[in-house]
Amino acid sequence: MKKIYFLAILLSAMLCGCNEKEPIYGGFMFRSIYVVDGDDVVDAQNYNVDFPKDGGSVSLSIVGPGQQIGSIGGADWLSVEKDGEPEVYVSDAEELSVGTWYVQKMLFSVKPNASGKARATSLRVVSLIYNGFAADFVIRQE
Repeated sequence: MKKIYFLAILLSAMLCGCNEKEPIYGGFMFRSIYVVDGDDVVDAQNYNVDFPKDGGSVSLSIVGPGQQIGSIGGADWLSVEKDGEPEVYVSDAEELSVGTWYVQKMLFSVKPNASGKARATSLRVVSLIYNGFAADFVIRQE
């Protein structure tokens, strides 16, 4: 009888162990970051920003669910600066219908490219609320 109890306990321990899932540690959620494009908002995941070889600047309005919108990463030939304070963003877009959204103007600038080779880097735009929301931008220059 002891052997049956022992086997039942061993079997239940094995079955419970098989259902164990990997722990969730948190981190950025790659969603809920948008770029204002005219009257529309477009998903910013893998958003491309292209520059000519002479360099220059591009101002983008980034929309996210938190007031702290910024960037991480980049390259030495790229600079990204916030242009003003974040403002509440009002939109009729279905994906932005719940909660308070903010828009942060950001100025992307690149130096002239004298190397003769095209260059590219990725830059992560983040909205720091909860675990954080993020979108990877691809910055390219001729």
